[in-house]
Amino acid sequence: MPTPRILGHLLSMTLLLVTCTLGAFTQTTTPPAAQTPPQSMPADLAAEDKSFLLQAAEANMAETLMGQMAEQRSNNPVIRRFAAQMVRDHGQLLTEVRELASTKGFALPYSIDIADDAAQQHFSSLSGDQFDRAYMSLMVKDHGRDVAQFDHASNHAADPQVQHFAARTLPILQAHLSEAEQLEGGGGQ
Repeated sequence: MPTPRILGHLLSMTLLLVTCTLGAFTQTTTPPAAQTPPQSMPADLAAEDKSFLLQAAEANMAETLMGQMAEQRSNNPVIRRFAAQMVRDHGQLLTEVRELASTKGFALPYSIDIADDAAQQHFSSLSGDQFDRAYMSLMVKDHGRDVAQFDHASNHAADPQVQHFAARTLPILQAHLSEAEQLEGGGGQ
């Protein structure tokens, strides 16, 4: 017959094993999009830099989601190619901005805000040429805003790594804007 002390150790080990198993289970079954990390704000990252990183993450999430939708809904192969490029480029930029924020101790969200969700719902009701025109108009507007934000951060971010990220990303966004303007102007017909 086991002694109470041995039973206590067995019970403790069983509880530890169950806790670890449940912890591993919840970590592997909860997709990243459903997780909502805390917004930790270390003192060494300026508020404007935090705001820029948050906006950059949200913009990249929105561009990726809208690009995926355009790949599926557009009838125009040129616009579908552009959308595929947006998914690739903004997916990579999202990874980079998350890694940068993580090194600064700043956790970014895993989902877009309600305004971008509403835009996505609006676009899902469009099709054909109507979808293509609305999508390209949105790409011009969004990339124009992104270029302005990244240009500002590349010159004024307090953190040198944030400034470098913005400066390194700016030419990519400028190229996206230029191509979006051409396609919006009929270059994709």
